[in-house]
Amino acid sequence: FGGPLGGRAICRGPIKSPSMSAVADGKPPSCGIHRGSALLNIGLLYVRSQPGGGAFAVINGTWAKFLKLLAGPPARPKHLNGQVETQALIDQPLMRDLMVELAIPDREMGKQTQQWLVVPGDAAEIYKEGATCALASAAECERVRLRRRSAALLYQTVAPSSRSTFSTRVAERVALSPDWRARAH
Repeated sequence: FGGPLGGRAICRGPIKSPSMSAVADGKPPSCGIHRGSALLNIGLLYVRSQPGGGAFAVINGTWAKFLKLLAGPPARPKHLNGQVETQALIDQPLMRDLMVELAIPDREMGKQTQQWLVVPGDAAEIYKEGATCALASAAECERVRLRRRSAALLYQTVAPSSRSTFSTRVAERVALSPDWRARAH
């Protein structure tokens, strides 16, 4: 799945900004390469993509792998001595594996194919301009905003595989939310 599981995202270097054209295209700055694979929690997932887009391929590929596993017999790996693998249908490893499989390099940012870029939590505003926080209290919204800004994020650039049925293949970035309880490092 792309290497050993890493811990929380941590900024390990100076902030590297993409070119002005890339910034205008929404590409975030980076403060290093994540060590290990991403810890991915997709309990709450928001995706904006398009047919032929990398994020679209990740979501649909995860769904297809999940259905394939459901259609077959239970997994009984050797390391469990023939016992049924009770963790086989957990969605996070399925999606993480697919993101690694569909990952492409980001030469401008110095990211190789299966590496994850670390983005400082304060690289952009947490709430889109004009959007409001869903919490009842403005003070609670501010507390959440400050906590989220203290934790780095990970992102991966993905594109559909060459076997894609779409006529166009669009590279897209997938950002992973950290454990919001994380403290700034």
